[in-house]
Amino acid sequence: AAVEAFMSSSGEGLVRAALAAGADTCPRHLVRPVAQLLHALQGAYPQPVNTWIVAVVSSPQFPSVAEPAGETERRMFCELALRQPPLPAARWSAMVVDFFLICRKEATADSLIAHQM
Repeated sequence: AAVEAFMSSSGEGLVRAALAAGADTCPRHLVRPVAQLLHALQGAYPQPVNTWIVAVVSSPQFPSVAEPAGETERRMFCELALRQPPLPAARWSAMVVDFFLICRKEATADSLIAHQM
């Protein structure tokens, strides 16, 4: 019950912070654990987490005003993150890591295309 109460009051902030950290501010060696956290949250609370992912990533200022990710990459990420049936856990996390690297300008959109197949 405590977890549900937390998710209901602070879940959106947690998802927003995890996405922003992975895409911009967290140390490089923590990018995969952040992606795995997002996958766990999505698995436990699919409807609200999916809504929050789209709301956060759809912002033209994501992950930062100074260095926003491209609209095409953000759209592709949302489609892959919410895909049905979902990608297996390891592939989903790898796709999120690739998106984070794109946001950090360490990879190109081609990284996401591979996950569409």
